Amino acid sequence: MKNRYYLIHDLSGQVFTRLTVIKRVELERKKPYFLCVCECGTEKIVRSDKLRSGNTQSCGCLQKERATTHGLTKTTEYVSWRQMRYRCNNPNFHNYHRYGGRGITVHPDFDDFEVFLAHIGPKPSPIHSVDRINNNGNYAPDNVRWATPLEQANNKG
Repeated sequence: MKNRYYLIHDLSGQVFTRLTVIKRVELERKKPYFLCVCECGTEKIVRSDKLRSGNTQSCGCLQKERATTHGLTKTTEYVSWRQMRYRCNNPNFHNYHRYGGRGITVHPDFDDFEVFLAHIGPKPSPIHSVDRINNNGNYAPDNVRWATPLEQANNKG
């Protein structure tokens, strides 16, 4: 019996975000791979399931653009924003059960780091971190602030 991965439909000509599939390529692996060309002109070989799931959207240029748009990826504010999103959106995050696992979400406006930063402003000090005013509420424009560890400890109720 043939491996089920060889029964995949030909994806040639299909577009997945920035990648256009050129042809299937045979690699010494079980899953099917396709040669794609990105909108930027770079060729990349991508596994079919990564294309179809949306996990691979470009040759890497999209991630670079997102990371360099605002030039703030190395700031503590960006790290705080990224961790806020991981806590709510990534079931593999070690504290997910305290956030996304209990229904805490991030407001769609805060999917954009620049919107988040414009709302909350720069960190007042290195000890401040993102805090929800209502500890049972979502990360939303009317419910976030920078807070010290003491302020957060007093906000557990």
